[in-house]
Amino acid sequence: GSSGIGKTTLIQGFLDTLDDDVALVLRGRCYERETVPYQVIDSLVDALTSALLLQPAERLDALLPPDLAVLARQFPALERVPAIARARALLPRDPSEQRRRALRAFAELVWRLAGRRTPVFFVDDLQWSDDDGTGALGDVLRQLATVGALLVASCRSVLGSLAEHPPGRLIELPVEAMPADDAASLASAVLGSKRLAGRFADTIAQESSGVPGFLVEIARATRAGYIAANPSRDSRAGSSAAQGASRPRN
Repeated sequence: GSSGIGKTTLIQGFLDTLDDDVALVLRGRCYERETVPYQVIDSLVDALTSALLLQPAERLDALLPPDLAVLARQFPALERVPAIARARALLPRDPSEQRRRALRAFAELVWRLAGRRTPVFFVDDLQWSDDDGTGALGDVLRQLATVGALLVASCRSVLGSLAEHPPGRLIELPVEAMPADDAASLASAVLGSKRLAGRFADTIAQESSGVPGFLVEIARATRAGYIAANPSRDSRAGSSAAQGASRPRN
């Protein structure tokens, strides 16, 4: 779906339903102007590192797989974990072999940390990943296929490499613009009073084309402008309710 349509908010709602004892959720994000090698894996490694730092030392030693030093060489963020920072190993000279062993170590580390839980990867804005990154992500998912690993991603369209050679079953769920009535209802909630809703809700719904992120911004700006021009008790009515409206993310 397009920017601001609510993809991230929808996915976060799903992830919030997963119990910690059922799923290990690692969250990452890609950025348009970031040029980190294997960007999508790099962001997931950051999440994995944070999870490892919460583990007691005695359990951490049992989690660390072979080739850990190869993985840390590719993704230095892991060296924030003292036990990983101390790991040493001879690195293969062949870059493709180093990549293969690093991704295998990443998949095994996720598998060990998950235990009986299902590994779940959430990647926001996957469309900004490069081919190397999505290819690496596909390799990791194939290695974790036997434990039912799940990838949930927000993107503006399904990426070619994942669509052409999916690592498992691929389900695309388009997120469309809101119907006019729903958009007007959301605008009314953000505006925060019947007076403002009656005057502006339908217009805001039309101007936003039903895109929640844009709608919320227009409604907030409209409410702020009206209150500034009409500083009366009536114009402030319902402002607390409007402040509670959250802005949908991509």
